[in-house]
Amino acid sequence: MRILLKDVFAALFSLGLYLGMGLSPAHAEIRMQNGEIKLGIGQRPGVLHGVVMNHSNSATRWIGASSSAFERIELHTHTKSNDGTMRMHPVEGYALPAMGSVRLKPAGDHLMLFGFTGKAGDTVTLRLSFADGRSLEVEAPTKARAKHKGQSSPAHDMPHDMSHDMSHEEPHHGAHP
Repeated sequence: MRILLKDVFAALFSLGLYLGMGLSPAHAEIRMQNGEIKLGIGQRPGVLHGVVMNHSNSATRWIGASSSAFERIELHTHTKSNDGTMRMHPVEGYALPAMGSVRLKPAGDHLMLFGFTGKAGDTVTLRLSFADGRSLEVEAPTKARAKHKGQSSPAHDMPHDMSHDMSHEEPHHGAHP
């Protein structure tokens, strides 16, 4: 009985620490770091970059995202085609290994954000969904994209179904089934 009370006290103390930091135990296991939304120019979609980290001993799959600030959100990646060009396309999910991470970056995994209803500079809330039933709410600042000199827009501002040559960028090494 004495050991049981000590275990219960330790568990309640740990839970109190999580709640005192504003985190639930599930949120402490999966977190996002350096999340930033780069808005598209005009009606073009924005992108979310950052790192999603799984600090648990259970692997999962990141299968979706939603936000009231966007009409729809798709998980995307880039893969190299036979002709050497990088092609962007939607994926059904990202493997999120136990004690591992998914890095969202240009020319790699990223979220495509369509139909933004706010304005540049807003901080928006997104809900990330995982195959094991966990979810995570994250806040990310929005940032307007500047046009590059001599170009109408950066390569990632192209409509999501167009391919483009990104062979000068780092190749994608993410895990996708």
